[in-house]
Amino acid sequence: TEIYTLSLHDALPIFFLWCAPGHGGDRQTWDFVKSGDMVQLVYGVPESDVVTVLFRCEGSPKRIEIVSTVVPAKLRMGQSAQTVLRNGRKMAGYDGKIGRDSIDAPFHFQAEVPAEAQVTEILKGGSSLAIGAAGKKQRIPLRGISVPLAQFETQCFGR
Repeated sequence: TEIYTLSLHDALPIFFLWCAPGHGGDRQTWDFVKSGDMVQLVYGVPESDVVTVLFRCEGSPKRIEIVSTVVPAKLRMGQSAQTVLRNGRKMAGYDGKIGRDSIDAPFHFQAEVPAEAQVTEILKGGSSLAIGAAGKKQRIPLRGISVPLAQFETQCFGR
C-alpha cells in the first residue's frame, strides 16, 4: 500500500470547491466534494482547513483514503498507527501512517483501503461516530450525513 500526504497546495482546489455559498461559521458539517475523478466525504468546518475526518475516493482501481486529525500527542512523521471507528455496535479498524502537510501543520492519521461499500457502512445508522487512536478519542455527530454519504457512494461505488 502506498501512503502519501495531500499537501495544502494539492488540497486548495478541493477546499475551494467545498466552500460553497451557504456554509460558514465554525460549526463542522458533513459535506460532499467532487473534483475531477476524486470525490470526498468530509466532516469539518466549511471555508477552512479544519477537518476532523475525510473519506477520499479516487484512482484506478478505486481506493478510499481515510484521513483523521484525531491522533494522540507524541507522534513521529511516518509512524505506523491504527484508527478505530465505532458507531453503536459496529466497529472498523484501519492500519495506516501518521503524516503532516508541513512542519507547521498538525499531524493526521492516513490509511488507504480498497473502495468497498463496507468502508462506509460504519457511517450508517446511529447518532454519532467515535474516532479513536492510541488512547485519544473524539465523537462526532452523524446528523446531516445522509445526503453527502449517498452522493459519495454513488460516485465512488457507482450505485
